[in-house]
Amino acid sequence: GRYAATLLQPEGNIVIMNGSANSQYTTECSKGFINETDKHPGIHIVAQAEGRFSESAAYEQMCKIIDSCNCSIDLVFAQNDMMAKGIAKAFEDHPTVHRPFILGIGANGVDGAELIENGIIDAAMLYPTEGYKIITLAYKILTNQPFERENPIKTTIIDINNVDLIKIQYGQIIERTEKLEHLSLLLKTRRIQTFFISCLTDIPTWNTRSKTGNRYVWSAARK
Repeated sequence: GRYAATLLQPEGNIVIMNGSANSQYTTECSKGFINETDKHPGIHIVAQAEGRFSESAAYEQMCKIIDSCNCSIDLVFAQNDMMAKGIAKAFEDHPTVHRPFILGIGANGVDGAELIENGIIDAAMLYPTEGYKIITLAYKILTNQPFERENPIKTTIIDINNVDLIKIQYGQIIERTEKLEHLSLLLKTRRIQTFFISCLTDIPTWNTRSKTGNRYVWSAARK
């Protein structure tokens, strides 16, 4: 919200494309955004819609808003990059309408960064998943350890000025992940080979045997 207000100062009209009404993420995200924009009297939220985190749903909702809104739209805030992409397509299909600044959330992965690089959306707030922190928090809850009920996530704005750096970082992450997966496969293959070799060395043979009456008795001989 602070970033959007800075872009629009001193005044402007904003549309918010929410994700899902049943999502806590949507509720908290909208609340934080509006809390910041409300600090600026000249900035107004003129419409909100539910895009269900979907490109197609966001496209449909944005088209309805464009057709019904009787004021200019200066910025559209979408709660993920795919909805932002659908919003961009809606304005592309309404060429006589002023195209606003389109701000998403995510920029996660090469695909999200390319939306910015190719000018489909203007910027996105980086949304780090930080799964390890969620696991740590869950562990503390399950083991009755003290924990923080609110855990702010640090973010930054990705736009045309720094998207190249983000793409390089994501490329390095993908490369390292592929190397780790390859190494894991090699280790798994080596364990399987070791297991079979171990089994083969323990196969009983005819090398040592004794005769008891009319029956032969197997004796395991390690090679």
